[in-house]
Amino acid sequence: MSSVNSPIEGTIMIAGTLYGGVAFSQDNQNVVGKSSPVNIVHCGNNAMVYDDVVSATDDVDFPNIGGRIATTGENSYITGGNESLTSALGSSSSIMLGYLYPDVEQLTLTQAVAVTANTNGTIKTAGYVDNSVLMAAGDTSQIIDRG
Repeated sequence: MSSVNSPIEGTIMIAGTLYGGVAFSQDNQNVVGKSSPVNIVHCGNNAMVYDDVVSATDDVDFPNIGGRIATTGENSYITGGNESLTSALGSSSSIMLGYLYPDVEQLTLTQAVAVTANTNGTIKTAGYVDNSVLMAAGDTSQIIDRG
């Protein structure tokens, strides 16, 4: 049994999809992946898709590796981890490469790919990102490297 921490209550949890994938289309939906790697496609607006949750520095859980997440709806948000392949194609969508909680010790991310391809797209990194590709295409899009 897994627990989903309070900042994402009401979230659909995906687990055990080692070689499969899941697609969603409902607006205003939150999804968190707990398998490694996770494969999620979301085409609803205002979606929040997390590639794992690490709640504290002492958490015994390990973050996912190699997740593939794509959103096509507007105002969508993705959190990607190590070796993740993420794309947010709707306008005003964003990708965070890092882990959910600011007080969690950030691990160095490697081989991540993050792409936004519409107006007002944003890619942020919580820590150092090595050997990765970050691409924000579209009017007023930006990349914010916190490392």
